[in-house]
Amino acid sequence: IDKGAVSTIHGFAHRVLQQHALETGLLFDLELTGATEPLAREIADDYWSGFFYDLDPRLASLVRQGVSPAQLRALTQEAIRRPDFSLAGEIAAEEEIPALVQEYCRLYGEARACWQEQSENLARYFIQAEGLAASFKALLEHGLLDRLAAFFSQSEPTAFALPNQAELLAEENIFQPEGKVFTATALKKGLAQPNPFFAPWGGLVSQAAILARRSQALFLAGAARSIRAELPRRLLAGQQQSFDQLLTGLDRALQGGQGTGAQLAQRIRARFPVALIDEFQDTDPIQYRIFRTIYGTGGKEALFLIGDPKQAIYAFRGADIH
Repeated sequence: IDKGAVSTIHGFAHRVLQQHALETGLLFDLELTGATEPLAREIADDYWSGFFYDLDPRLASLVRQGVSPAQLRALTQEAIRRPDFSLAGEIAAEEEIPALVQEYCRLYGEARACWQEQSENLARYFIQAEGLAASFKALLEHGLLDRLAAFFSQSEPTAFALPNQAELLAEENIFQPEGKVFTATALKKGLAQPNPFFAPWGGLVSQAAILARRSQALFLAGAARSIRAELPRRLLAGQQQSFDQLLTGLDRALQGGQGTGAQLAQRIRARFPVALIDEFQDTDPIQYRIFRTIYGTGGKEALFLIGDPKQAIYAFRGADIH
């Protein structure tokens, strides 16, 4: 056993990639680097500026309302750290956005027409209203209705982002205790009265939320795809590869089609018929798939896994014994 090869999993992947460079399709003399964070930040910044360059400024403002440059950089780090994780959630296709914008503009027109009819009535409504929440009174005193007037000043929306706190006037919000407009006592006593503006405004509020959610998700999904594709290209251009690429490169080679992956796995098993992995609780899904692909054939080769879930310390970077 003293003659057995001992290495980290990254070291094992590096050795295999060098010994089987033709099968894996990687260059022989790439420099290993762990300093990928500056390059990732550069890619994130390039994506940020490129995405917004030709984008409708109204959409750009809506995206920036929900995503900051710092959040984008954090996402890109996660996308690199967890390359095997798929994107979750409802992600709109780029061609869906124009239809959402068109519907927003239609609802804007309806809400604007109602505002023009009801703005004076609405001002009197809140002057005379009983049971308003103190926080909402403060919003009125700080120009909430003036901000709405400015928002509706043009026949076409000049912004997709709504005035701050104006969503409280949506029909589904204004009569709810958690809506923070009327107190719960006032609502129980029936002191809150309807106004024709609340319903069309609520429709626009809902559409604005949909448009914001979809455009922000599209932006973030594109960022994750961009960093995952662009980082290897820029590293390769500098004759470098990251430690993560050792794993993803070997994993990709083992999953290769037309039997190439199976042939590579067979050659690795022939060279290492028995493998023992210590501290297995700290492996991530890609590392697990690599060894499952190599040794999970049911042959005479053996794979021993030693670990204790209670001692896992690398969950933050994707380690999961399950």
